[in-house]
Amino acid sequence: MRFGANPVRFGAPEFPTWTDTGIQPAKDGRNCIQVNPNDLDNALGGDSPADSPDGQVTKQGEDCLFLDLYVPKTVFDGTRTKLLPVMVWLYGGAFAFGSKNQLDPLYTGRSTIATSKYQMIFVAGNYRLGAFGWLSGDYMQKHGQPNAGLYDQALLFQWVQRYIEQVSGDKSQVSAWGESAGAGSILHHLVRGDCAIDPTFKTFAVQSPAFQWSWDNIPMEKLDQVYQNFSSLAGCGKTFDMDCLRKSTNLTAANQQLFNTVRQTGLFPNGPAVDGKWIRRILTLSFASGECRHFAG
Repeated sequence: MRFGANPVRFGAPEFPTWTDTGIQPAKDGRNCIQVNPNDLDNALGGDSPADSPDGQVTKQGEDCLFLDLYVPKTVFDGTRTKLLPVMVWLYGGAFAFGSKNQLDPLYTGRSTIATSKYQMIFVAGNYRLGAFGWLSGDYMQKHGQPNAGLYDQALLFQWVQRYIEQVSGDKSQVSAWGESAGAGSILHHLVRGDCAIDPTFKTFAVQSPAFQWSWDNIPMEKLDQVYQNFSSLAGCGKTFDMDCLRKSTNLTAANQQLFNTVRQTGLFPNGPAVDGKWIRRILTLSFASGECRHFAG
């Protein structure tokens, strides 16, 4: 089902402005636009390249803020008497590919729910990928939304807080789980605003957290250079012109090509980056400061 309206390109996400009491058909649970690792000269992961997850047959598009909700049938048959804890899953994929639709037990929560003896609720949601979700730098801080993927994830957690009680979920018992890019994202939720903003989940589990050390948001340094490279690939030249990017019809191809500009070890050019607001310093320094000790893991 939808948890976010069709987001403004390179803008912050928002809840839908309309209501819909029905469940959207599967064809609407589309994936966010992704990089195809098989078409990269230097596959993500270097000597151990990442591959496209199986089962991603859903149509891709920018209107992709959908979630899947797995609820024990006792919630609907009238035998449920207490609220259930909630697990929110954030998928991995180097911030470049992945979706809630991957055909894996981790992504459907089947094994986790069964282990709990059907005493929990599982939520998996999409977030924007590649340059669509993670374009950052000084220019983006002034004219767009850097780290838009983090804001997509935050909207998912806000959706849980707002609506999960309607299916007998306990919004005070929300746990965030993720692997690779999803795990790295969870850690960045903990340091939001120098650890001053409640991520709304109470516990978390991170598996192989991954993220780039993208700290240089000084004008015309690394993050602005990535923006320029992407802009050039999209047909807008190396000028800083957000209006051009928002009108471009070549962004999917440009997003794919951008990942071929990272030559050294198959690293990825986009991911959580210092933006002066959500991420004020690199993750390890935030945790080393001791300011995040009030969060449980």
